[in-house]
Amino acid sequence: MRARSLLIAIALAAFLFRIAALIGAGGPLGATSSYDDGVYFSASALWLRGVIPYRDFVFVHPPGILWFLGLISWLPDPAQAFSAARVLACAAGGVNTLLVGLIVMRAAGPFGGIVAAALYAIYPDAMTAERSAYLEPFLNLACLSSMYFWLEENRSGARLRRAFLSGFLSGVACAVKLWGGIWVIAAAFALDRKRYPRFLAGAVFAGLLLVLPLAAPAMNEFISQTLRFQFSRPPDGTLDFATRLREIFTSGHIATSVLALIGFFAVMKLRERVFAIAMLLTIIGFLASSSYWTQYNAHLAASQCVLAGFGAAALSNRRTIVIALIVLTQAWPFTREMRNAIRSRSTELLTFAQTSVPAFAFDPTWTLAMHRLPPHGDGAPVIVDSYGVMLREAARAGRFRDTTSAFQSPAPQPAILARLAASNYVLLGWRGPWQMNARDRAWFASHFECTNPEAGELCVWKRRAQPLANAPSIEDQTIRFLDGWYAIEGTPPDTWRWMSRRSVMQLPPVNGIAHLHLQFEGNATLTFSLDGHPIERADDIEIAGNTPHTLVITADRVFVPARVQRRSRDQRELSVRLKRIAWNAGVPAG
Repeated sequence: MRARSLLIAIALAAFLFRIAALIGAGGPLGATSSYDDGVYFSASALWLRGVIPYRDFVFVHPPGILWFLGLISWLPDPAQAFSAARVLACAAGGVNTLLVGLIVMRAAGPFGGIVAAALYAIYPDAMTAERSAYLEPFLNLACLSSMYFWLEENRSGARLRRAFLSGFLSGVACAVKLWGGIWVIAAAFALDRKRYPRFLAGAVFAGLLLVLPLAAPAMNEFISQTLRFQFSRPPDGTLDFATRLREIFTSGHIATSVLALIGFFAVMKLRERVFAIAMLLTIIGFLASSSYWTQYNAHLAASQCVLAGFGAAALSNRRTIVIALIVLTQAWPFTREMRNAIRSRSTELLTFAQTSVPAFAFDPTWTLAMHRLPPHGDGAPVIVDSYGVMLREAARAGRFRDTTSAFQSPAPQPAILARLAASNYVLLGWRGPWQMNARDRAWFASHFECTNPEAGELCVWKRRAQPLANAPSIEDQTIRFLDGWYAIEGTPPDTWRWMSRRSVMQLPPVNGIAHLHLQFEGNATLTFSLDGHPIERADDIEIAGNTPHTLVITADRVFVPARVQRRSRDQRELSVRLKRIAWNAGVPAG
């Protein structure tokens, strides 16, 4: 009883570890995002509003995630609903932690269960994924729930309906992500022949129940988008085999990997070998896949932490060694992950939360932050996942050595140009210039103008009244912070950007006269030069000329935070903070 209470406490702690990143400035919307969560949530919200995936827009994943996020995505304000989905993912992380502990405790005893739950609670990639609307929180929830009932069925001799329920939950996992199929295969080698047919029947039933209603309206497209594309997409992410292997085993979870290896051999003669097979197949899948990012390890955590619990149980007479291994190898990565998660805030999302225009965004999380869903119902193509749409078109045209070369080919460009041509406002970010080739970047620059050059990559682009021949490039239409500038810090509207001793800023060309207003904070004395000529006024810099301009700012003194504050690890050379920047274009000359 005490062990179960401790497991519940660890699960609650796991939930708190995850949600801690959501309670800083700006709330859940202020937590960092990485594109994919915006895709999944937007797809779910559009589906509940009658815009059907596969038929009305490209969605390169099975539809299971849409059902999970549908618990939240029906809310009328997309920004608030997206924030709520992030909290839901944190809750899933807490439940996953509890399931890992219960599975190991039932099979190998309290010590192993407690170690397994603790390792999952602090597993860096699981912590990251279970802070937003990604696939892995719900994929792991389905897989671990399936194995919980599967193990109970084997241990307690419950009726065959438990095999069906376990299979059903594995089918749910497959409906969330194709990696769920690994557990169906693993079960085939660990479940006796009398019960596996029931297990398989449950998996098939779940697939029909969750997949068929969304796939049926466009079955050919469903197969093309979720299967053909995934097996023909160009390589992306970490491509080097050795680097992948190292990241799979050492990305902040060395103790888990070591204990899981011990557990792998400890369970080979037991029914729990399903976890050993699942981990082995997951690692092989990661190494063989055309794409891999360390966030994939969030799903590896499901099998690896269970096996680590088995490994800890096998070493239960050497508990001091187990605890020392965990503390020495995973305490610092956990501390670093927590600190970064709490301190890091999404400047982009919080900036766009203060703006609301009917814009198409290459990153759908930006649209959500603006309290909107991706444009739909205007007769133009609905694009939720610009990355997936364009890669799919490239994959249909041929094979490419990597994603960048695929984007630069002509094949994927028409898919995005049709959406851009129908949009009055566009948010490019860094993805837009990367995903468009040179010809289409030139087309965009001639048809759209940056309304706020001082925002840089966060510029809101507005359609020009008339296309402009020989327009400045996309890069030349924004203010670019080059050498000597650091990233934006703080929470909008109270943000700043540190500069070092000498900083360079590229200013866009103007057809007439523009004024740049800069407000600095700090003790250093600054000198300015524009295009190589010294200027005196820093608060109002006049710009003229139809070519890009270079502004160089030099400070007479700098400091290193680590020398000022003993506990600081910040080794940057800093001078002053740029607190405010404004760009005001004047009337044409003459």
